[in-house]
Order: sequence, then structure tokens, then C-alpha cells
Amino acid sequence: MYCVLCMVYYVWCMETEVLKNKSNQTAYSKKLFGIFPIPNTQYPIHPQKGMTALEIVIALAIVLLVGALIAIPLARFKNNQLLVSSAEQIISALREARANTLAAKNDTVHGVHFESGRFVIFSTSWSEGAAGNTVTYFQEPVYLPTISLSGGGSDVLFTRLTGKTSQPGTLVLQLEGNASSQKTITIDASGAVSVSE
Repeated sequence: MYCVLCMVYYVWCMETEVLKNKSNQTAYSKKLFGIFPIPNTQYPIHPQKGMTALEIVIALAIVLLVGALIAIPLARFKNNQLLVSSAEQIISALREARANTLAAKNDTVHGVHFESGRFVIFSTSWSEGAAGNTVTYFQEPVYLPTISLSGGGSDVLFTRLTGKTSQPGTLVLQLEGNASSQKTITIDASGAVSVSE
């Protein structure tokens, strides 16, 4: 099959060259793998070898287009998974702080402090760099642009015995540059936590 394709390609190349040089058309004779000699002419016939610059540019454009069509949806999927994962981490942190408060761990109350790029589980009261703090950073491009808690602060502190909080409200997680991809975390006064689109 390969030999047949080569033969067809070779004949096609020769025919193309003949048509290009009509003035010398009678000087050419067809040659199939050395069976018929080609007389010396002003325009020797050579089969085309390799690729032209235009063919290379077209091939590269096709490869880049296919790569973009595959990469863009994969990046969106990865970012959406990061958003879901970050929302789950916040919910887990709030539930952990509430559970620690109800269990009277270290005989104190526990809470969660929120910032644009991170959240911190703390005990007693929020203090940067305190020994018991557990810090979690959001992975880019996830961030927390909206912290809307009762009292206007950025801390949710749970009370002993009941697990309630006096800082209910909402937190909105989203992707940088894409406000349509977001998760809203609602903290109820009872201490319950839920997430919605």
C-alpha cells in the first residue's frame, strides 16, 4: 500500500511540474522508479520533499486550536473543583470549631476567623499568630470577597453548651475574574452551616 501511494505521489509531482512548464512539456518523459530515463532538461524534475512553510503554519495552527479546545474546559473544571473543595473546607472548619466548643476542648470557646485569602480556627478570641491557631489558605484562583456577618466582623465564635453563635451571616467564595462561579455559605444563629450556589 505504501509503495502504491509513493508511486501515485511521484507521478502527481511529475505531472504538476510538466503543467508548470508547458514550453518544455515535450522534453519530459514519465519515470516510474527508474524504469524510464528522464532526459536532461533545463528544469529537472524532483519530487517534492518535506513540508512548505505554509503547511507547517497550518499544522501548528490546528495543533494549537485543538490544544486550546481541550485545555480551556479542563481549566474550568479544575477551578470549579477547587471552589467546591474550598467551600467544604470552610464548612468543616466551622463544624470543627462548634464541636470543640460543645466538647469544652481546652475548657474554652472556639471560632473561625475569615480573610480574603484564608481562614483560621482559633480558641478563646482571635489573635494573629496564637499558638492554637490552625491556618488554611485558599488555592488560587479561589478567594473570599464577601464576609457578611452580624456585627460587621470577620469572626464566628460559638457559645458553650448550646453551640449557637451571635455572628450569623453569609460568606461568598468565588473565582477571581469569574463572579458567576461562586458558593454562598450560610451560618445560622443556631450554629448550623449550609452551602448554596
